[in-house]
Formats: sequence, C-alpha cells, structure tokens
Amino acid sequence: MSSISEKLNKWAILCVQDPVFLESVKIACVFDNGNQAILVTRDDDVYTIGTNNSGCSGIDTTTCNTVGGDKCCITPRKVNSLCKKQLVSIVSGISRHVLALTKSGKVYSWGYNSHSELGHGTTTPNPNPIPTIITKLEQYQVKQVACGANHSMALTNDGKVFVWGYNGNSQVGDGSTTNCSTPYQVPLGDAKCEMITCTSDSSYAVTDRGKVFSWGCNSNGELGIGSTTNKSTPEEVTKLQNQVITKIIGGYYHVLALTDDGKLYTWGCNGNGQLGIGNTNTSNVPARVGNNLGRFIEIAATTFNSYTSAAKVANGKVYVWGAYLGKSLLSPVPTGFKQLDDVFASPRDPIAMWRNFVVDADTTDEFVTQKIGQSFNKKEGSDFTFLVGEKEEPIYVHIAILKMRSEYFSKQFSGNWKEATQKSKVIKEFEFKYYKAYLQYLYTNEIDVTPTDAVEVMRIAHMHCEDSLKERCESLIFHGITVDNALELISLARTYKLKDLEEKCFKYALNHMTAVVKSKAYDSFDKELMAKLVRMAAEESIMKT
Repeated sequence: MSSISEKLNKWAILCVQDPVFLESVKIACVFDNGNQAILVTRDDDVYTIGTNNSGCSGIDTTTCNTVGGDKCCITPRKVNSLCKKQLVSIVSGISRHVLALTKSGKVYSWGYNSHSELGHGTTTPNPNPIPTIITKLEQYQVKQVACGANHSMALTNDGKVFVWGYNGNSQVGDGSTTNCSTPYQVPLGDAKCEMITCTSDSSYAVTDRGKVFSWGCNSNGELGIGSTTNKSTPEEVTKLQNQVITKIIGGYYHVLALTDDGKLYTWGCNGNGQLGIGNTNTSNVPARVGNNLGRFIEIAATTFNSYTSAAKVANGKVYVWGAYLGKSLLSPVPTGFKQLDDVFASPRDPIAMWRNFVVDADTTDEFVTQKIGQSFNKKEGSDFTFLVGEKEEPIYVHIAILKMRSEYFSKQFSGNWKEATQKSKVIKEFEFKYYKAYLQYLYTNEIDVTPTDAVEVMRIAHMHCEDSLKERCESLIFHGITVDNALELISLARTYKLKDLEEKCFKYALNHMTAVVKSKAYDSFDKELMAKLVRMAAEESIMKT
C-alpha cells in the first residue's frame, strides 16, 4: 500500500474507502468531529463523504441515503459545483459551515447560515447545501480563509482582512455586536497582514512585521491582551511586541504563536493543560512554552471542540500536550510521531484535521523510497559515476533513478550529454558535499545539511530546476536562521543570485537589527549589503533586539 492511502487511512471516515480511490486524492479535509470529509483528486474533481450535518456535504441531500434520520453519504459523491475549480484549501467551522478557496483566490461557502456565516448577505434558518461563490470578495485575490464557530475570515494578497457572520462577541471587529451578512474589511491602519486565524469566537491577524492583533470574545483571556474583556475592534497583543511572529493558530479557546527564531508562546483557556505551561491556570497574556526543548518549527491545534496542542522542533521530534487519549498533559510530551497530522488522527480522538492533508509532489511509497535510498552511492549495481570537485571524488548513481526523479537528468541522459555513453561525468563547479547532498535527496526525499550549506544545495537545485528541493532548502534555512548567521546567509544569497532568499534574510536581519549589528559577522559584512540594511532600517524607523 502506498503512503497516500496509509496516511489517509488513519482517519476512521477514510479507512473504509477504496484504496485505489484514495490514491487519487491530492487534498483532504476531515472535520465535524471526524464525521465528514471533502476530498479533491488529482483530476481536480471534488468528492464528499459523511453525515452531511447542516448541509456541509456540498450536495443536495435528496441525492444521499437516509440513515437514522440524517442524510448520509457513506460512499464518495461528486460535488459538481466545485469540480475543476482548482481548490487549494478547505476549512470548516465548529457549527458546520464550510469555506473553499481556489487557486485564483475565489471563495465558496456552504452549510449552516443562521448567523450569516456564509457571507452571501442573507440569514437563513435552513442550511445552504450548494457551494456558492462569495460575490463581495470576487474583486480580491484571497490567499487564506479561516472559520470560527459561527464566523468566517478571509485574507487577501494585498494584506486586507475581511470578517463576517456571528458578532455576538464582537469577533467581526466592526465595533458592534450586530451580525454581519457580508464580508467586512477590518480596519488595521497601514498594517499589511500576512496571516489570520480564529478561535471559536475570536479573530486574529498577523502583520508583515510580525505583530499580532486580536478581537472578539475574551472570556478565557484568549485575546492575550492582559484582561478578560471582549474587544470590538483589533488590539495589539503587546506582550509579543518585541517578538516577530511568523505562525499563529487558534484552538477551541486558546492560541499558539511561533516566532521567527523558534520560540513558542501560548495563551487563553487552559482547563486541560492545552497551554503547556505545567498547570491548568488560564493565561490572558502569552506565556513561553518549552524553552528547553530546542527550536520550534511548526505548531498545531484545531477549533473543533479540541483542547489539544502540538508542536514540532528542529530535530524532528513531535510534542503533544493538553487533552489527549483521555489524559490532561500539562506540559509538552514527546511522541513517536513524525508529523503533527498524526497527533490529530488518533482513533480515540477523531476531532478534525488541524490543516488540510495535501499530497506533496514528492510523495512516493515510503518502502520503495527506503530501498532506493539504500542503493545511493553504492558502486556495486551503479551504472554512472559523477566525479565531483577539485579531487574528482566519485558518487555512484543509477541513470534510471535519476531520470525518474529529475526532469533535468531525464533530458541530459536522453542524449545531450556525450558523457552519458562514457558512464561518467566530471563536475567541477560544485563542491563534493553539496552535490552529494543534492543527489542523495533525489534518492531519499531527505535533505540533512546546515542552514548555510542549504544555500549551496539550493543553488544547485535552482540551476537544475528542482523546485521541490528549493522549497525544502528554503524551509531549512528559515528554521535555522539566527542573528549570528543571518548576514552570512544574505551574502551567500547575493553571491548565488537567489533574490527571494536574499530579501527574506534581509527581513529577518531587519527584525533583529540591534542584535545583528552586535554580532561578530557584522564587521566583515559586505559594505554594499550593509548600506542596504541600514537604509532599510532607516526607512522602517525600527531597531529590534
């Protein structure tokens, strides 16, 4: 069985499905306490499975079987109104309304609408089962959507935040408690937002400068502003003003936030230890978690009646805390999981996916990948040799594997290289350890180098048009960037003309300007690049530690 089926089979609603059908899935969203699912196939068809609570299946209930009084689709049924729309994201609210985002930035909604959470300008006691585009957002290109219990959020490419739906706790952010039937643009001054999230009845936005704003319900301190008073307009979480937040995610009534240097903060409800601070006391301000566990790189939670939190650190270890398997874990507990997705697929707690399952372009059968990886750089059985670097050190490979895994090598071994018939090729332009790491990635889907070495591997990936490897390297770089190596990374990016990487490293240095200037690398930093950094700091009028 391939890895796609194995991963999807961890969810009870999917484990009874035909494995051949699951092999065609590229996006999956399991929600409503594990009772419903929306699936997108590689052919861009959309299917629904489950109980169809509140019309969340996306199809007319008359086409489903009646089971116990509910309209239930046990087998996958096609959602015709969403097929071929190029969906990239699907999210659902606790009270069962659903949003779907397309590649072109359009938003569809369906399901429960008694509080106008669908955003169509109406309030109806009966669900709207057919996905319908939100017309007020059509003029924008939306890049992220989020759902609370009965309200919805959208973030546009140009940093605007829209909210609509239930407003009894001021979660819309318009200064009132009146429900909002169409998307309302939340006033955030000149701030350009990069990320949004919801808890059950609260809303959050993170700016491009890493500032967090919150509004709405605050009965559990979930706004993080030092009180338990609801806020009807956005207010900055000032306890984080000296931090640069790069990721934020809302649980049921608690929040997790991750900084650009790998620190984790939590706040809000804590009755089951979901804050991970060693007790069950509610916190109305952000509290640092797991400062002895290393650099955090990923965080997870879900609004679906869940009191569970999870995070992953740079060494690959996954931790969980809060309500889990019938226990209240008050501090982060290490697990044997490799991915955060597995935490929420527990047979005992089938709550909901914390994010969509998305099939990576590199997803292959793990057993096959392991066997292929074992053959890397073994002279016996190889049919081609790269002689790399000044010493022309050998790396033994297999032409068939390289052609299968790389479009670049597929073209080269099809006749462009005269060396293909000679069974070897000298590579002088790259150092041995970097080229070896690149070739090993083609065999194993794994890259294990330092952040500075990742820049060198990224250069090879860029020249060989290996986009997935470039993304892996970029992720590794940003999970390992520090005030001590930021300037070196900028210099390497400039040397190899990796413009996007250079700009992102500049942004990190800018956010930590004071500490970067005090680092040992600053004295030897390229004068031209130094001048650019100083100009950027002057334009922003900031100095950060």
